[in-house]
Amino acid sequence: MKKPIVVGSVAYDPKIVTIWDIIRDYFNDNGVRLDYVLFSNYEAQIEYLLSGKIDIAWNTNVAWVRTYELSNHKAQALLMRDTDIDFKSIFIAKTNKNINSISDLKGKKFGLGSKDSAQAAILPYEF
Repeated sequence: MKKPIVVGSVAYDPKIVTIWDIIRDYFNDNGVRLDYVLFSNYEAQIEYLLSGKIDIAWNTNVAWVRTYELSNHKAQALLMRDTDIDFKSIFIAKTNKNINSISDLKGKKFGLGSKDSAQAAILPYEF
């Protein structure tokens, strides 16, 4: 029996099990052996991908950039959700703070979300 393609995904919600069961069954029913492994965080998922323990990682935007950098730009994106195509980070500052360029940010404090949250849009800060 042929070895399955193993996809890693972060289990950010209990519904992920149902979603990946449906995806796995669809592929298996259509002649492609596929299975999945769930992770509690993107750092572990990236480690497993780069060490060859999984074949594909279902990453967030931030995890993709981290994977690309850690792989010395050898990792390849296979596909992207249409909702992520125009992903960008935007900094907003009060007008009375004299922040008009990136260089004006030096020494300033930021309020951000978690490191691996695409919703927090912190790619410029982390990388």
